[in-house]
Amino acid sequence: MNCKRCAELITDGVECSGCDEHFHFGPCSGLNETTYRTMGSKRKAAWRCSQCRVSVSPNTSDISTKILEELKNFRAENKSEFISVKADIQNTSVGVQDLQSKWNELQTRFSNLEDRVNTLENSSSLTLKLRSDLDAAKEVITTLQEENNTRDQYARMNNLEISGVPFVKNENLNTILHSVCNKVGISLDISTVDSIHRVRRFVNKPGDAAVQGAATSERPPAIIVKFTRRSCKDQLLAAVRARRGLTSADIGLDGPASNSNYSYLWTRDCKIFLRKNDTCKVILITKESDLKILK
Repeated sequence: MNCKRCAELITDGVECSGCDEHFHFGPCSGLNETTYRTMGSKRKAAWRCSQCRVSVSPNTSDISTKILEELKNFRAENKSEFISVKADIQNTSVGVQDLQSKWNELQTRFSNLEDRVNTLENSSSLTLKLRSDLDAAKEVITTLQEENNTRDQYARMNNLEISGVPFVKNENLNTILHSVCNKVGISLDISTVDSIHRVRRFVNKPGDAAVQGAATSERPPAIIVKFTRRSCKDQLLAAVRARRGLTSADIGLDGPASNSNYSYLWTRDCKIFLRKNDTCKVILITKESDLKILK
């Protein structure tokens, strides 16, 4: 048998169910062999060539008219449903717009919150840095104060303080100094004295006494003697220490005496020393904070 389209011999092809003619796969039939093999038996049996399909096809205009009528009927039958769906879509649109508005508001609030958190973190970092700088500055100040105290002490190495001498109006401090020197058995050359004057003491407030049991009443202003040579100060200081128990009465002056829990208080090389009694160790006072440990 031959192909109706090309009139060539057909060994394998497709048969039209309309005209019972045979066609090659491909251009002659317009059907690919692979597609044909995958078709079911009913579709294979109902296959028609292009000419048969045209001959049985209804008028296109009639088909269009029928389709339009069916669409109109469908629309009329489902008009209420269309209106309901349209309303639902409109409501959904409004809901989506409302959600978008709320979302934008949340984004704005979150952005503001993020800015505040960043500001707080920056402020916290700045506070920590300032605190660190302040602590470092305090350490530097403390160090400078100690160095300044050390320099002041060194500048006062030639100074000698005489305490417990009652103040007398129109007194002669040089005479008092000579009396002390004579009492301890040394000869004083007035040319070795650079200056001599009294220095009023600080009055401790109640409860602020550095040493428990120390007198809180105002003591006589101390006498400060500045020597031109340190050896002169050391000579007088050594003589006074050798003459323990020296009082104002020994130099011809009357004055009260006070007792405290610390039996000894003295200075050497512009340093302050304390000793509670003969069996206790010597305490060196270098700064004000050292006084806080005293009991």
